Amino acid sequence: MSGRRGLRVFVVTRRELLAAVLAAAFLTGLCLGALGTPARRVSAPPHSGPGYGIPRDQPVREVPSAGKAVALTVNVDWGNEELVQMLDVLDQHGVKATFFLTGRWAKLFPELAREIAARGHEIGNHGLSHAHPTQLGRDALVELIQGNVPVLREAAGVEPVPLFAPPYGEQDARVVRTAAELGHWTTLWTLDTIDWQEPPPETIVERVVPRARDGAIVLMHPKPQTVAALPRIIAGLREKGYRLVPLWQMMQSGPA
Repeated sequence: MSGRRGLRVFVVTRRELLAAVLAAAFLTGLCLGALGTPARRVSAPPHSGPGYGIPRDQPVREVPSAGKAVALTVNVDWGNEELVQMLDVLDQHGVKATFFLTGRWAKLFPELAREIAARGHEIGNHGLSHAHPTQLGRDALVELIQGNVPVLREAAGVEPVPLFAPPYGEQDARVVRTAAELGHWTTLWTLDTIDWQEPPPETIVERVVPRARDGAIVLMHPKPQTVAALPRIIAGLREKGYRLVPLWQMMQSGPA
């Protein structure tokens, strides 16, 4: 009789194999549940939302919760001849503003868009073109707002703040709602310099300084008269105790 032991062969059916796999998966799930699984990391958006409950379903005309602060905003679709001088004045007085750029302008003058951002000013969304928002269909309105974001990002080299200043200040419930769905606050103004009519600098100053109030938003354009009025606007507002801050920053801050 031979001393070698024969090999045993086990035959496993498909049903038994499937049962074993399911059992292993069940036990693995129990172990993971007991140990806990690491939380999934979620990247923060480029800009956090504003504080003090500022809703996106209404246009922002002022931010009184910011206390003694005023935001200077500049809508840009033309006026590049005056922009560098305007930036120089703001630098000389240590003031940062919010520049709302159209995409068509930013494409033509990306070096100026980058200069604005490089000097520490906020870049906001003034639409891909200077179309009338209320006259656009849904798709065209979305393109006007959302289509401008990558253009501004590329031209200025920074992430634009999520503020949409509609061309002509033209908005209605549908425009505001669409902007909100795209992550934007629709922003208007408290004090309009009406500088596009080219009034004398003294008139521009009078339209701002005496009427300033907490959280006011001042609308300007790159006009020669505005550049001439700007030092007096800044000095006058500061004499009244106002801090001058960019709009998105003002929307996120409380009273100093």
